[in-house]
Amino acid sequence: MLSNFFDEMKSYAENTVSGYDSLRINSSKEEWYAAFGFLQNESWADLGAYATSRLSAADAKLQAYASEQDTINAFIESYYSYTSELEVMYNSVDPTLLLQESAISELIDQGVLTPETVGQYEQINQFTFGQNFSDFFDSGKAWLEYTTKGLALQYRMGIATRAFLRAAYHIANINTGAGGTDGSDPDNAYYYYRNELEQKLGQLKSAMDSELGANTAATAESVVAWISSTIDDKLIPIVNTLHQQRENGTTIAIERGLLKISKLYKIFSNYEASLSLVAFSARWDSRLEYHEGFFASFVQNADNLSVNLPDFSGSDTTIGALANNPNDYNNQAVVVTGKVVGKENIDDGGDQVSVLILEDDGGNTVKVASKYMYADTQGVPVDSFTEANGIFLAGNPDFLNGEPCIKANRESLSGSMTSSFDSWLRFQTRDVYAISPNYLNVATSLEKGNTGFAFLLINDALTKNYAFNKYEAVMGTILS
Repeated sequence: MLSNFFDEMKSYAENTVSGYDSLRINSSKEEWYAAFGFLQNESWADLGAYATSRLSAADAKLQAYASEQDTINAFIESYYSYTSELEVMYNSVDPTLLLQESAISELIDQGVLTPETVGQYEQINQFTFGQNFSDFFDSGKAWLEYTTKGLALQYRMGIATRAFLRAAYHIANINTGAGGTDGSDPDNAYYYYRNELEQKLGQLKSAMDSELGANTAATAESVVAWISSTIDDKLIPIVNTLHQQRENGTTIAIERGLLKISKLYKIFSNYEASLSLVAFSARWDSRLEYHEGFFASFVQNADNLSVNLPDFSGSDTTIGALANNPNDYNNQAVVVTGKVVGKENIDDGGDQVSVLILEDDGGNTVKVASKYMYADTQGVPVDSFTEANGIFLAGNPDFLNGEPCIKANRESLSGSMTSSFDSWLRFQTRDVYAISPNYLNVATSLEKGNTGFAFLLINDALTKNYAFNKYEAVMGTILS
């Protein structure tokens, strides 16, 4: 019966969403704190074992959320089926009759009702007595949106937790060598897997252009599976091999190879998380506001979105050229690579500026400056091989006290999301995973220890812990 359906839907919304809210947030906090301790203490074997165990639990949780999504979609289908039938029946009679005690008998007298359909009209009478019919439908839809927002919020945090654990697992493997080795040429591997990812993103974009439902979800899931296996079976083993080679005496080829594969690993990790969220969002019934909202900017700009990935292939300017002929490059965009030999925090007229000092193999150095940041929060450790993208200033008195430097650029995903599929996707999922802090265009090699990428994980854990408080406040609003 209709009344039973709406009672069941409301009860499900209240009990399920609040229950998953508590379970997800408490569980995620535990993930952050436990992994944080292992990272901080450099207990790599413990971190690897913990991440492996907790990833299994996280996957089980996400699967449970997907099952709940199926239940909600079934409610949605029933809701629209019921409301469609009721609207037809309602529109066939005088609405004022439904508010009168004699409504049933009068409808029977008019031949609109038969004794067999009296029960259905009693349900209409029950739900519309004393209220507008459209309000009745709106309240039903509100319960569905309420349930969807709650579960979608928890799924986002679940994906963020899983991304954190996956990265922790890989850091543990890099530090212990447990991820195996692979002697593939890093340059060839970089271009091959980068181009493969670009092609697969093109396939996903085509699926999304056609429909934002089951086919999009299936395509996104297949790309995620390929990304996961590529990270585990190829990228991490290549990183381990390069670290072993470096221990026997590094070369510029080893350092550049490590930087390329490290950058590729980070964008693969980003897509592993973000495409999981796309798949989940595409599986929602398209009549829900959440589905429409998630894909709204894609639909609006779909014809203009290019699927070309940015090229992370290396420098176009040498540090030596900047050091020896600074005026030739003044106010020009440059990309340089070098070894980090120092870090500084400088007060530049009251503004905090972080500085990385990069050195080439000839001993030439250049400073890379970033405003409003501390050098230690960039996740760029001393002795790492780093690439910096920015504007070279030969001596601007208004920046860094006039010292020659590269003023590092920052990505603007919001500015390019109307023309780049990569930017749109990363902007939509920025609270789940971000390649670099503050979207700084500085990339560095995956290093051992708890600096570098490991430090970013620690910082991300603390940031996410603060974010949980914000999410709890949001959820409180949804549940009120």
